[in-house]
Amino acid sequence: MKYVKCGGEVFEFKLTPFKTYCRYCKQKEAEIKPSGTSLLLCKECFLLFCEKKVKMAIEKHKMFGEKEKIGVMVSGGKDSAALLAILKKLYPQQEILAIHLNLGIKYYSDFAQIAVEKLCQKLKVPLIVYNLKEKEGFSIDDFVFTHFKNKICSVCGTIKRYYFSRIARENKIDV
Repeated sequence: MKYVKCGGEVFEFKLTPFKTYCRYCKQKEAEIKPSGTSLLLCKECFLLFCEKKVKMAIEKHKMFGEKEKIGVMVSGGKDSAALLAILKKLYPQQEILAIHLNLGIKYYSDFAQIAVEKLCQKLKVPLIVYNLKEKEGFSIDDFVFTHFKNKICSVCGTIKRYYFSRIARENKIDV
């Protein structure tokens, strides 16, 4: 499998069996050990494990009600993609809107946007794409040549939080 990090680095990794059976189904070879646990799970049981964890957290913290509109900020990475897929599966009747902020990062943002568009099309989730360069006239790359260059993650985080909040308000997203 390949994983592309911000900036274009490509990490390749391979799932290798643990030479033992899944702790849940006890039928397939275990391939994944979720962090913070001693569990060894097959791929299918790992997905069920993740869904269960998300559902328990939502119910425990009463994150949203039946009529509330949910906004999921999808970066193109595995975490936000998994959350969107799990929410859509667990709550198919819930109004869910995906939001993607194209940050204009060379070798990354366009690929991330394509991945988000494909995911939303597959899940049949409406998507709002906000292109920072087109709408605001700047991108995250523009900050590399300023005095913020050594604190680019801080700048990026601040910009993302501001625009995500603004887009959520403009689209009347409850959660």
